[in-house]
Amino acid sequence: AMRLARDTWGLRRQAVAALGSLRDGLDPAVVGECRAQLDQLCGPGFVGAAAAEWLEHLPRYLRALLKRIARLPQSRGPAGSQQVELLQWRREALGLQDRGTAAQLLLWMTHEYCVSLFAQELRTSIPVSAKRLARQVELAREARVSG
Repeated sequence: AMRLARDTWGLRRQAVAALGSLRDGLDPAVVGECRAQLDQLCGPGFVGAAAAEWLEHLPRYLRALLKRIARLPQSRGPAGSQQVELLQWRREALGLQDRGTAAQLLLWMTHEYCVSLFAQELRTSIPVSAKRLARQVELAREARVSG
């Protein structure tokens, strides 16, 4: 647990520095979404918000986010479309947050999709693709609003 915390905070510091060093002129929606993803992964209250089975994956997700941030300056053409695609999936997932476990799984699947798009060498822990995300979106939409 100590190592997980140390790794997570070290990677968080690297991500904050990487975001801070980005030049002007990049897509502000994608940059903002990278900040939001970082906050979700290790912002205030992240440990309580994360289901135990996903906590062990935080360092891998942060490494993938670092690779995503590193690619932002080259985000033209296909690289840019991957950034926008992930942004759209994450917006969809965040919009369905109140739909219980199906929505929670969808959100974690977006982190896995970030690994798949930007850091394949880190390998995903579950099968993930645009088709699987679309199926999970439908499951989340069909779920009752929790609360």
